[in-house]
Amino acid sequence: MTIRDLIEKLTDAELDKKIDVAAWRRKKKLPDSEKAYFRGFICTQNNQNFNERTPNIQIPDGGATIRSLIEKFTRKDLERDIELAKWREEKKESVTSTEKAYFRFFIQRKSGKNYELLASIQIPDKLDQLDLISKNNRNNKIEAGLYIPTKEDFEKAYRKLEKRHKQGVPIDEVLDTMEANLTERGRKLQENWRSITEQKIKEWSK
Repeated sequence: MTIRDLIEKLTDAELDKKIDVAAWRRKKKLPDSEKAYFRGFICTQNNQNFNERTPNIQIPDGGATIRSLIEKFTRKDLERDIELAKWREEKKESVTSTEKAYFRFFIQRKSGKNYELLASIQIPDKLDQLDLISKNNRNNKIEAGLYIPTKEDFEKAYRKLEKRHKQGVPIDEVLDTMEANLTERGRKLQENWRSITEQKIKEWSK
């Protein structure tokens, strides 16, 4: 099982939740000059017996979503095997063979100190059994370096167009405007972003 497989188990709400760096600093009583970092680890339920599994990504002072930080991972980072058996062997003195393992993202200092949990996925005991949701969502969320529009992107494009349309805005015009806005911002869109976004728009419009 790869890092990508586990990330695909996160919901859109979890992926699009904005990380509040200022709030983290206040909670941990850190100075405003302290930089925040984003990193993924394999660990036990009580956040012990850590082993890093992703690079350390600096979080902008203004905050960022988990999705936007994951997009900074390379394809190699995402295809890295979780290596559950290796972790259990390394931690065998403190981790039992039946203890549940978790893949978790944290906000932390560069050193790893003052960490706080951001998102958690339980790692299946049988790594060859991906749950159905993960399979259905494959390629629907994250590809290294590529972008899927968010609800905010949709609303921005829709507001821009609704002033010119009295009886609803054609979906193709919304998608074209989203594409233009995102391309202008330097976003590289996933190949099948239009079909994915059309489905999401139906959900957002309920």
